Amino acid sequence: MSGETNSESSRGFPRNVLARVAAIINPDVRSKRFFEGAGGQLSLLGVMFGFYLGVRGITQASEDLALANAYDILKFEAQLGIAWEQKIQQYLLDRSNWMAFFNWFYAWTYWPVLAGSLVLLWWRDRHRYLLFRDALIFSGAIGLIIFTFYPVAPPRFLDGFVDTVSATSRHVIAHPSALMNPFAALPSFHVGWHTLSALMIASMVSSKPLRVLIMTPSAIMAVTVVVTANHYIVDAALGLVLSISGLLAIKAFRKNPAADDTERHMANEPVPV
Repeated sequence: MSGETNSESSRGFPRNVLARVAAIINPDVRSKRFFEGAGGQLSLLGVMFGFYLGVRGITQASEDLALANAYDILKFEAQLGIAWEQKIQQYLLDRSNWMAFFNWFYAWTYWPVLAGSLVLLWWRDRHRYLLFRDALIFSGAIGLIIFTFYPVAPPRFLDGFVDTVSATSRHVIAHPSALMNPFAALPSFHVGWHTLSALMIASMVSSKPLRVLIMTPSAIMAVTVVVTANHYIVDAALGLVLSISGLLAIKAFRKNPAADDTERHMANEPVPV
């Protein structure tokens, strides 16, 4: 009897694990309980952040390559006629009030907007939450590949630019040395994910003026990352394209019945042992 019980237990263990994984990947969108399943979502996001830290460790020794790639981006922008970063920053350096605003905006809006959007969507609309979460993971995974094989130093590391954020006490929030990858300028998820957050929240409201208001901070962030010398114009553009493409890819995937079949299989089908 004990042998049969152990055998049943061993077969049930992988099924239970797969069922829990499936519940995290595809939580019940009908649930109205805020804390139900929230721990699993935090765990998943924590795993993704762990991958980011792993890539950060890999690229720490790539300073020379990252600087070379940074100058290549400036040359590329010059060929396109859009190498405006230094001129824009120099113009605003003489306008301290504006510079103070952009420094504050860079330091204090990115993480609160991202985290706040995840919490709000989880609370009010689980379907939109899943689209947003998966778009972050999808675009972030592609971003990690780029960070690994094409590290880029931000403009603030180059001659002729001023690191305006780190010149203030806000650098502890904006550039935490223990967590930040200093050679991950391309693409800019400050722009891409900020815009993605705004799009998902704006899609929940019907008022056009309110939608415009919700989208406005994303446009400000696009300017902010350039004038604070944290990203190039190309970084902002690629971050935006990659993030929106991630959302479109996830929307297409979740409309595919095969995706639902896979999730049901993970949760319910017996697993050979």
